[in-house]
Amino acid sequence: MKNLIEIIKFALIALAILMVGFQLVTIAKTYVRNQAIDGCANQAFYQNQFIDEQGRQVTNREPQKTLYQECLFNKGVSIQE
Repeated sequence: MKNLIEIIKFALIALAILMVGFQLVTIAKTYVRNQAIDGCANQAFYQNQFIDEQGRQVTNREPQKTLYQECLFNKGVSIQE
């Protein structure tokens, strides 16, 4: 009987360790995916700077969807739209 209790105790500990490990792997995968998306979003734009009639410096920043999608494809990230 004592052996059965010890086996159950170790099985529960192993299960808890596996569950925590699985959660850590899931968090790490999500972090890496989010970093890839953020990097592509920061990279995939055209920026133009000029001075308008009043002498103010104007910056125009336009996102480029094709560059963004190509960057994500190269990094192996898929986003469903």
